[in-house]
Amino acid sequence: MIQNARVRMLLKNVINDATLTLAAGDALPKLPLDNVKRYSNSRIFRTTTIDEIVIEGKFKGFQSINSLVINRHNFSAIAKIRIEIFGGHQQDGQTLLDTGLINVYKLKTLGELNFGVDNLIEAVEDKWELKYFTLWFDLMTAWSFRITIQDTHNVDGYIEFARIYVSHAFVPEVNFNIGDELAPDTDEKQKRIGKSLHATEGELFRRMAFKFSRLAEADRAQLFENIYDVKKSKDWFISMYPQQGGLLEHHYSMACMFKVLPKQKHHTENLWESPVLVEEC
Repeated sequence: MIQNARVRMLLKNVINDATLTLAAGDALPKLPLDNVKRYSNSRIFRTTTIDEIVIEGKFKGFQSINSLVINRHNFSAIAKIRIEIFGGHQQDGQTLLDTGLINVYKLKTLGELNFGVDNLIEAVEDKWELKYFTLWFDLMTAWSFRITIQDTHNVDGYIEFARIYVSHAFVPEVNFNIGDELAPDTDEKQKRIGKSLHATEGELFRRMAFKFSRLAEADRAQLFENIYDVKKSKDWFISMYPQQGGLLEHHYSMACMFKVLPKQKHHTENLWESPVLVEEC
């Protein structure tokens, strides 16, 4: 576990203005690749088979990036992915990053397996309802990328995901204060009839609240510029405990929107504070 990992907020998503091409594989006509460029959990991208897919993308000019997230996917426990990032605009020029084929999930060791319950090949995150893939890397200036996905054992018979986030994540020099809050909520309605309490089934979502109290000027400025861009209407991705692993990282990572736009208070000569409240989307 990395003790000093700080929150990562992918506020400006450069995928929104990118040009995407499905270089290998086929998409359902009604669920095309370009769906991943805008927020919708119903208008997603889905393939017609479980054959290897290759996505090639070109940003709108050079972009400074250090993070990539594939959100709400259905990858199986043994899916593999390769991320390549390039300095040229057509997957050429200098290769800035090449992960090679890596596991989407962290696989359980024999000692971690619950025999009789788990499969012999069991991914840590595979049974979670909302699944995402994250890749953190050093800040680089890039123009294009390629994503290769191999998942030939996917029992769904197709590969799908809702959103891609590529960003220069906001990572403050000083992390948020101890005292952050995670609150599950639901749109279910309850009604008491006689001695019984009845409820309609609904969707579960999360809210997270935390506060920065030691933002330096450079961090304050970057956060404010990003807030000015996304407002309350654009989705973005947050990981409050990145690289911690397990349920801690999972419970505190999500696509979200601001519930209230964070204000900033200049409380000492060189430091600002800013409370943050977000809701899962």
